[in-house]
This record gives sequence, structure tokens and C-alpha cells, in this order.
Amino acid sequence: MELLDLLEKKIDYLLNRVKELEQENKRLNEELAKEKEIREQVSKKIDNLLQKMEDIDIT
Repeated sequence: MELLDLLEKKIDYLLNRVKELEQENKRLNEELAKEKEIREQVSKKIDNLLQKMEDIDIT
């Protein structure tokens, strides 16, 4: 019986750990999506600035 109790505790621990990791994975994916959006916005701003510089006629 003691072995079964130990096994049950280990299984409960592992199931809880899986839930924790799933939550962390979700949080990290959301954070990654935000960072990608910020990177895209910065890239667009840089492209716009470069375009403005190219449009300047210095002759």
C-alpha cells in the first residue's frame, strides 16, 4: 500500500507540474507575441525614417 501511496503522490506532483508548465508556456507565448508586435512596429518606423531620408533631395 505504501508504494501505491508514493506512486499516487508522484503522479499528483507530475500532473500539477504539467499544469504549471502549461500556464508558463501560455504566458511566454503571450509575451513573445507582444514582443513580435513591438519589433514589427519599430521596424516599420525605421523603414519610414529611411524612406524619408531617401526622399530628401540634397542637390
